[in-house]
Amino acid sequence: MNILQDILGLFKRKKIVKTLQSNDYIPLGTFKSKKEALKPNPKMESVIISAANLKNYVGGGGGGEDLAATLVAGNTTGGTNLEITAADKIVAINTDTAKNVTVDFGLTAANRFFAVTTDNEAYLTSYLTLTNTAAYLGDDNALLSILGGNVNIDKGTFRIKDGTFFASTALTTLTANRTYTFQDASGTVAFLSDVTGGGGYIQTATTVNATPFLLTSSKAIDTNSVQSFVTRVTAIATATGDVWCHEFRGAIKQFGGVTSIVDTVTDEMIAEDVATAAWGAAVTAVPGSMSITVTGAAVNIKWKSKTIFSEIVI
Repeated sequence: MNILQDILGLFKRKKIVKTLQSNDYIPLGTFKSKKEALKPNPKMESVIISAANLKNYVGGGGGGEDLAATLVAGNTTGGTNLEITAADKIVAINTDTAKNVTVDFGLTAANRFFAVTTDNEAYLTSYLTLTNTAAYLGDDNALLSILGGNVNIDKGTFRIKDGTFFASTALTTLTANRTYTFQDASGTVAFLSDVTGGGGYIQTATTVNATPFLLTSSKAIDTNSVQSFVTRVTAIATATGDVWCHEFRGAIKQFGGVTSIVDTVTDEMIAEDVATAAWGAAVTAVPGSMSITVTGAAVNIKWKSKTIFSEIVI
């Protein structure tokens, strides 16, 4: 067989392809031995190589792996699945020279897994299904579902990320196994300042003049609800020690999209120095919340209110 004549004949008959398939073969000329290459007139023999093996060689992927073909950047399997057995692994190396690793399985939204590790952070998005373990990442109802198993985070924190910000959980050093039980109901997680007993709902401010000033963090009022309240507002002038203390009692509701005070708010003086007679406070309804506005004098005054709420939601 004269390979050169055959190749020239292919050109003449325009047997030319533009796409190389993995199962295509290319003719090569090779030395019969390494010593043969050193001779003045070396002898060569004709061999062929598959396109898949040529890709592997050009891409620097190495050889001898158990996989049918070693993929390099830009290559595909040509529609052939890569089957991973119990003896095989996909390992993401995280070293000083390879800190960012991306693994992407699947091309459809119904079966996709995307993982990125950067230093000590890991992100999982889209869809992941692990059969036999009953773990799912992404479905119609939840981003992450783990059924019949545990999630352990060792020496780290659980983060919920939103854009460039995240919220983290924090635990003190545990000395035994602990269980935190959530009730079977929907609702909002409350901070200590939201608790309607004990600590009460706390708001603060500092004023330096007689301009009305809104205390921090107005209390949200749920839709279609009523909340009775008892609010005690205490103030002290930092330079003179003059004190003002009043208690406000009433109810506030949000119904039909309108937030309003029920009837009027009772204002009872608990204690006040003579110099604080012009100081004051007012409880008002604003859309969706209850606000407390204080009015002091042309001195530095620290204010604090504590409110106990009792709520009914319909």
